[in-house]
Amino acid sequence: VSPAKIYAAAGIVEYWVVNLETRQLIIFRQIQDGQYTSEQRLSSGTLSPLAFPDLAIAIPSIINL
Repeated sequence: VSPAKIYAAAGIVEYWVVNLETRQLIIFRQIQDGQYTSEQRLSSGTLSPLAFPDLAIAIPSIINL
């Protein structure tokens, strides 16, 4: 069972994965029937977590660790 399915089943509304190989941030959102229905792959710009909508995080600061 994938971590995404476990997190979705637990009701985690947002799940982020940093792919250091491709330098992308993968964001999973919108749970339906125990799985995420939205997947975004980003490598630039800013993103606000659902739990903290007033916080803007620069994606390069995460993927260029």
